[in-house]
Amino acid sequence: MRETKTPMSFLKRREAEDRGPNQLPPQDSPPSLKQLQYMLQETLQQSSRGTQLTFGNPPELYSMAVFRDRLKGEVHWALYRGAGNAAMMIWDQPSHDPGFIQQLITAQFPGYDLKPVTLRTTDAFQIPHQSERSNFSEGVSTPQSEQSTSMKMKVKPTFEGDLKNIQLPNILQSIAMSRGTGRLEIENVTESATIFFSEGMPIHCVSRGLEGENSFVELVCWEEGDFRFYPGAKHDQVTIKRRLDTLLMEGSAFDDQYRALKKLGANDSTFILRTNSAISEGDFIAALKKGTGTDPELTKIIYQRVDDRCTMHDFVRKLNLTKPQWVPIVFNLVSCDLIKFSEQPLEAPSAFVVETNIDWSQAAAAERALTRSDTLIFAYPAFLFFLKNEVLRWERFGRPFSVVLLDLAIYPFDEGGTPQPLSLEAARAVAERLGKLKRKTDIFAHYETFGFALLLLETDGESARTFAARLVKALTAEPLGGILRQQVVAKFGVACIPDDCTTLGSLLTRARPLN
Repeated sequence: MRETKTPMSFLKRREAEDRGPNQLPPQDSPPSLKQLQYMLQETLQQSSRGTQLTFGNPPELYSMAVFRDRLKGEVHWALYRGAGNAAMMIWDQPSHDPGFIQQLITAQFPGYDLKPVTLRTTDAFQIPHQSERSNFSEGVSTPQSEQSTSMKMKVKPTFEGDLKNIQLPNILQSIAMSRGTGRLEIENVTESATIFFSEGMPIHCVSRGLEGENSFVELVCWEEGDFRFYPGAKHDQVTIKRRLDTLLMEGSAFDDQYRALKKLGANDSTFILRTNSAISEGDFIAALKKGTGTDPELTKIIYQRVDDRCTMHDFVRKLNLTKPQWVPIVFNLVSCDLIKFSEQPLEAPSAFVVETNIDWSQAAAAERALTRSDTLIFAYPAFLFFLKNEVLRWERFGRPFSVVLLDLAIYPFDEGGTPQPLSLEAARAVAERLGKLKRKTDIFAHYETFGFALLLLETDGESARTFAARLVKALTAEPLGGILRQQVVAKFGVACIPDDCTTLGSLLTRARPLN
């Protein structure tokens, strides 16, 4: 008879998380591979607590933490700026491979040469019994009672520049011709990416929370950002297996199709409609034969998702596909005259049913009671109320949701000084612009005194981070209407239940905007 365990309550999980991780002695340099292996070992042995290492020199302090998600069984690594309660998360990565985490740290701190570091023995970490170490690789060694030592060496890129001056395909081909081994870092205002090379060939790519060939294909189309190539050892993880010239051709075709969709009117707020709602399956297949040759089964599945009442933004989010996967199919459907784009949804046919007469003014009055009269945005207490209900819904039905916390400010071009908090006029303009991007089910609200929050229902962490980056770009791309000579500046943080954590306290901590 299998034992049935009662799920841990919300408060008990909160109490368990609040015990805090094991703190390792602080040091100047980022953790080495040997230290990361040891942190993983300690965390797996004590699954109820994580392990944390603080490094750097004030005021530039960082914290590396590893913990185990008991609900999913995943190991998560998180890098924070700062230490203690004031720390803000920079990134969070699930992985059982300390070598991969060291690659991320190396990319984050290219100025350090991470040499092996010998750990000090203290009461905070005990040497495990031999039987407890049997599950680890032989590369994990026992810490000795010696002083922590590290070496710093400035690493300079061998190749760097601006994508405005040299196209990314030319950069990739240059690395291929020189048979370079190392990593290429690309960073612009809202995004960053890393490509790892072995003897000139790309073998691994990480971008926008994605990795592998799809991430690489989309990255080929970037036109803005700074790039730097750092030589180094071959990366252990291989997610790209096709030839570079094949990927460049696919990336070029993807770029052409994406630009063509934009010219046809496709954007986040346009609606995607069927041109013939009564088309037969035979006619549908016949029409596809005139197209660009996408997967017919996947194309059919995507076509069946078109309901004539969904914006492109919502439609793409429902597909749960990467951009290099859905763009060719949507382009093919448009090319075959099976779908089109419109500024208005298709009106639903009359149901010939006598509808109940509802006084919707009462609902409007209730909504006004939850909003601030000066900005017409949901008040902070209302946000907490909605957030609590989403936690209850997740605990009962397991439905994910995400929170985006925003710090917005106005920067006057013609004056010196630091950015100022949003004026009432600017806050209303932000809400108006954001209302065109978010779904009707998403909730935009004030957060604490000067911040803002966006509650994304039925949204996982990856989708939320992609949307948040696009949202910030839309808010900061040009001055708000009616606000003369003032530009919006923004920083944001994103967290998801259950992808990132399982309690409200952890959710709001993880979603704190980055500096």
